[in-house]
Amino acid sequence: MILVDTNIIIDYLKGNESILSDLIEKDILAICGIVLAELLHGIQSEKDRSLVDEAINDFKWIPIHDSIWYSVGNNLNLIRKNGLTVPFQDVLLATLSIENNLQIATNDNHFKSIAAILTDLHLYNS
Repeated sequence: MILVDTNIIIDYLKGNESILSDLIEKDILAICGIVLAELLHGIQSEKDRSLVDEAINDFKWIPIHDSIWYSVGNNLNLIRKNGLTVPFQDVLLATLSIENNLQIATNDNHFKSIAAILTDLHLYNS
């Protein structure tokens, strides 16, 4: 199962070359609340809303349980202690991926730096 970052879905919706095109048919995609919220934040029209709804319709939903927040905080602390500053939501996605034994598909290069620190994080390589 592969947790898909927001940027991958946005590229796909814009018609850009995206690894999502190859993965949709394999029925192995997952999404979580933070990605959905980011997608909804960017909606500018009802057409955009329809495109988002259609794009994520067949994704498996990965819930964010209350028990994850301790791990998120520890991971944020470890990343900061290693001199890296990254967006909170990306550490949440990384932690969710680790906790659920998922790969993460992303175009954000800083996930490679996160994975060097959080060695249980596995990035999807197309």
